[in-house]
Amino acid sequence: WPGQVLVFADPHGQVWVHRLLGFRPSERGWRLYLKGDAVPKVDTPIEAGRVIGRVVAVRQDGGFRPLSAGDNFIRWVRSLQEVLRDR
Repeated sequence: WPGQVLVFADPHGQVWVHRLLGFRPSERGWRLYLKGDAVPKVDTPIEAGRVIGRVVAVRQDGGFRPLSAGDNFIRWVRSLQEVLRDR
């Protein structure tokens, strides 16, 4: 769902971790629109089949902190604001 942090591979096999902004159907399946939290632009859409998994926790202060739905939603809104501001 939008706001989740996904792990995916680009066509060259490089692994990336970016936030899902949205998705649309295409003739080849679902196209996902992703953006890194620290990146000003939205990535080129990817095929859903490139997704390896999703991030459910982050390492913080020597432990792990789960990513909550609230965290994901707030970051998603901020990412959308950045995209709309840059248009």
